[in-house]
Amino acid sequence: GDGSGTALWQYFVHDAAIEYLGAGESITETYVMVLVDDHGAEVSKEVSVTITGKNDAPEISVSSPGAFISEIAEGDAGEGATEHTAEGTIEFSDLDLSDDHTVSVASPSGHRGVLTATLAANGTGVIEWNYVVSDGALDGLAEGETLVESFEVSIDDGHGGVTTTTVDITLTGTNDAPVINGNVVGGGEEDQATFTVDLLSNATDVDGDVL
Repeated sequence: GDGSGTALWQYFVHDAAIEYLGAGESITETYVMVLVDDHGAEVSKEVSVTITGKNDAPEISVSSPGAFISEIAEGDAGEGATEHTAEGTIEFSDLDLSDDHTVSVASPSGHRGVLTATLAANGTGVIEWNYVVSDGALDGLAEGETLVESFEVSIDDGHGGVTTTTVDITLTGTNDAPVINGNVVGGGEEDQATFTVDLLSNATDVDGDVL
């Protein structure tokens, strides 16, 4: 023949070995093929393989257990004025090491406290959250009554990968004494033997207890 020929080559890579590549990120691996004839003459040719990554969404590795907060008892120091706080962490992982992550919080309707969340430092995989609620905001909870506020914390990798976890804050009430909001006024005619006065007409109870 004319001395021409074909050399076939194949390339293999395990997917786990390239998962660290982010969306659109690529690497090029170059190999040298050497062809030798039966007289010892040789020729070389470079073969380049370009590998392009796809996005891998972040995953929660350690979720937060949340927190429990109890209202201060009637008459105790700080009742109605104290700012209750709680804090915790959420751990996540992302196979795409080059991603820059952001975090956001969705609060439940009618929430009494506020939860904020921030990245401890980009690349560490740790989110720090902080919750604050005023003791006065718990006055409407009766003795032993509980309210769970569920906040959704989302981690966004900036390439369409979003993972969400929930932080539950359990609020427990204590008894609040009823309040008289004004003088009780009653009266009747001179000749009446008896008349009725509603002693509770100006009394209220923030817990909704029957007076």
